[in-house]
Amino acid sequence: MFLTSQKGFSIGHVKDRFAGFLGLISLLWALAILSGCAGTPDRYYIPKEIPIHSGTVLNPTFKVDNFVDIENAQTDDNWIQIGSETHDWLANLNRWTDTATNLLKTEIGKRGILATVNTPTVFELILCEDEETGVKGTLFTDVKGMGCPLDTDHDGVPDLLDRCLGTPQDVPVNHRGCPLDTDGDGSPDTKDNCPGPPVEKKEPKGNKAPVKKKAAPSPGIPVSKSCMAETNRFTVTGPVPPDAVVQLIRQQLEKNQIVMSETTQNTFTFSATREQWKEIMPYLELELGKRGVRVIDGPPRILRLSVTFVELFWTFHDVGCRLNLAVETGDNRLRNYKVSTLSPELYVACDEAVSKAVSGMFMKERIIVDTDIDMVPDTRDECPDTPKGVTVDKAGCPLDGDQDGIPDFLDKCSHTPEGVAVDAKGCPLDTDVDGVSDYRDECAETPKGVAVDRQGCPLDADEDGVPDHVDQCPNTEKGIPVNSKGCRKNPKNRYVLIPDLDGKVGKLEVSSEKGAQVLDKAFEATGLNRADEVPSTPKIMDEAEVRRIFKDALAAQPTPPVHFLLYFITGTTDLTPKSMGQMPQVLRTIQDRNSVDLTVSGHTDRAGSKGFNRRLSLDRARKVAEFLISKGVDPNIIEITSHGEGNPLVKTPDGAAEPKNRRVEIVVR
Repeated sequence: MFLTSQKGFSIGHVKDRFAGFLGLISLLWALAILSGCAGTPDRYYIPKEIPIHSGTVLNPTFKVDNFVDIENAQTDDNWIQIGSETHDWLANLNRWTDTATNLLKTEIGKRGILATVNTPTVFELILCEDEETGVKGTLFTDVKGMGCPLDTDHDGVPDLLDRCLGTPQDVPVNHRGCPLDTDGDGSPDTKDNCPGPPVEKKEPKGNKAPVKKKAAPSPGIPVSKSCMAETNRFTVTGPVPPDAVVQLIRQQLEKNQIVMSETTQNTFTFSATREQWKEIMPYLELELGKRGVRVIDGPPRILRLSVTFVELFWTFHDVGCRLNLAVETGDNRLRNYKVSTLSPELYVACDEAVSKAVSGMFMKERIIVDTDIDMVPDTRDECPDTPKGVTVDKAGCPLDGDQDGIPDFLDKCSHTPEGVAVDAKGCPLDTDVDGVSDYRDECAETPKGVAVDRQGCPLDADEDGVPDHVDQCPNTEKGIPVNSKGCRKNPKNRYVLIPDLDGKVGKLEVSSEKGAQVLDKAFEATGLNRADEVPSTPKIMDEAEVRRIFKDALAAQPTPPVHFLLYFITGTTDLTPKSMGQMPQVLRTIQDRNSVDLTVSGHTDRAGSKGFNRRLSLDRARKVAEFLISKGVDPNIIEITSHGEGNPLVKTPDGAAEPKNRRVEIVVR
């Protein structure tokens, strides 16, 4: 009994377990179907418009007046996955942008602004002021269905889609109207000095656009060059067909006996006096306006929208939707509106996300009055006439970083110290125009054109107390007393004309680079410090004083001094071989005469600049003196002088090379 009973129990238990396993498999299969796992088809979603709060107006940043054209600038037209792997939701960014574009058009229209979506400009109206004929008008249109977009730079890309307005003619452009850049290095092909292979970029499928070449300008717009400066250009746009608009304008002109004729295909012209046009224009705008046609000053305002990013995410209770709406204003400005919304319903979350992004372009009406568009309402703007684009503070006034009273956008010296007086450009005053501002100028009345130091005082290179611009002896040795002209009070070299033993007086000319003095009277004297100074005015010295000062020289008068002339190789301090051969004789003469006074004077010819020659003549004299000293001559009896090119043996024109003037004169006394 026990064994039979045990076997029956075992078989029944196995059957129950198998039935339970089959039930579990069925339950899991049902859950898989209900949960949307593998095998679930893709789900597509396009958001719907949700109206924006009516108490807002378009942000003044977008500078829309009475008309705006809104463009879907989204280029990606593919369906992309915006959820996780287990929530395979797909979205088409182009269609999401359509929702944003249509919502913006609706909201702008509610606020009294004519708005269109991807609508081409119908006409361009050109009014030219001419002194003789008054006003000449040209109306241009391409009469094809709903009209042809305005293409200002005639590059084949209408202004509505052109990202680079004003491209020069004949420059190849891409589908956005910008100069072609084949290798993608940022430099247009027309200016690229280093063209390379194209940079490979992944393009969205179906998005490749052929390269367009610059088209010839639209024919038949005869605008006189002589009155281009006085030309006014308008855009005529609206829902009325082009031919109907032409007829409306023609009828209004004919009421004032003005004929509009088609001069070439799609080009109409008319002429009127200034008085006629002043009378016609208001009625013309009124009649066109009744039919929804607007005359806009200049090209139309274009806002380009694109949804550049979309993502779904899930929280514990809600579904979230993140997106970014990019808005281009057509004048190189870009605004991004990044939003994130939550809702129990996915549809509601994404609908609200699009609406929230578009509503970011609007602001509360109570602060919209901002005359100068500086983002500071007029109610608290202390500077309501701030120029366009100038950065302002919280009070609406242009920034003045250094607080010198000149706003930063006009301030050429934006870091002026506090309390310093400035000029109209915001720079510290410099009364004497020496490049050193008054607030740190220690010599505020320096004559115009005089070089100054960092303190604004005239330079004094030799530090003798006489500024360089009046110093006639600019290289005076330090510590030597000078006169008001910067020259030695007592000349270093004194020249006196002494009669010979027979009482006869000859003539002596003392010259330098700056001038010369002639001595032709007994005991007449002049003084000279350097070759770049003017010899002093001659005066007659007392004979007794002369004999006292020059007693040793006079005592040796019967024995005249011995002169040696040594010549040099041009441009150097090297003696010619012949002159070098004279050096032994010079040394013997010094030794035989037991000389106590030896003068070594350097000279040059007139080849080269005066400054170079002055230095060269001094270097030649020094080199000869050094040679004599190296041979035992007492350095204390040697006097070194130099004359540059100022005292030639042979007079020559400036720049001439003369061997006899390249010399050192040794006088042995």
